[in-house]
Amino acid sequence: MKKRVYTAAIMTIILIGVCLIPNFYGDFIFSLLFLVLALLGGIEIINCFSKEKRFSTLVTFIILLGITALVATNDIDRIGYNVNTYLSIAIIVMVFISLILLVFVKDYDAKDASKTIFSILYIGLGFFSIIFLRLQSLSLIIYAFLISMTTDVAAQLFGIKFGRHKMIPRISPKKSWEGAIAGTVISTLVSGTFAIFIGVIFKSDNYFTTLINKEHYDTILGYFGIGSIPYYAQVIIIYSISLVGSVVSQIGDLVASKIKRTYDIKDFGNILPGHGGILDRFDSLILLSIFLVILYNILILI
Repeated sequence: MKKRVYTAAIMTIILIGVCLIPNFYGDFIFSLLFLVLALLGGIEIINCFSKEKRFSTLVTFIILLGITALVATNDIDRIGYNVNTYLSIAIIVMVFISLILLVFVKDYDAKDASKTIFSILYIGLGFFSIIFLRLQSLSLIIYAFLISMTTDVAAQLFGIKFGRHKMIPRISPKKSWEGAIAGTVISTLVSGTFAIFIGVIFKSDNYFTTLINKEHYDTILGYFGIGSIPYYAQVIIIYSISLVGSVVSQIGDLVASKIKRTYDIKDFGNILPGHGGILDRFDSLILLSIFLVILYNILILI
């Protein structure tokens, strides 16, 4: 438990430090940090799948290249191009290459192609989405972290204390419905309140407002392009997004648990003492960030 707490504290300090770096430098360092984390996560998923059949050096390289291509697509936006267009191109190209491998790589079958495509999309899109949220606004990635972290902590604490009814024991024996419900309720209140009151908390022209709410939006929905709707409607929408986001966050955790159970491993790695690997720590944030990016792209068009 001590290792887990110490590691979490160090990670939090590093993330806060990176997030407090302003302007281009902060964006670049955050993007670089999460690109490195994505590649480490890619190595973890490769090692996991290799429990069944070891990937060749070429396939490993293709997976890591695909993850890099998807994650780095965020930088296209810096030079005036549409990030979504280039993300689509990157996905199509990497899927195309992985299918071509079926013909030219010996002992590379359809199951291997599926694992290759899954690895690229799961890790690549997940960490692309985390960086995408950060580049749109620091408030969006703080919002995502709040949903993920408060859901995880509250679900664990309430599950240990009050958990009686197992949620999905075949995937994750320790998770309970009591913990899941408590995590969702508390996360919705905490993250939703932050999202509603960013215009109050970060209002005056100071360093933190410049970083977190430089556009001076009343609520976080301003960054989704719908900040002009009535305030009561914004409150309803924000708490709804927070609630669904918390559920998605827990599903992301279960997705990772299902993969680990399928390949009979306890953790994806041991790089983070007390937590396991990169994917063990960021599993819920991966799916949550993808959900928020999908929502962002839908709402920004309305």
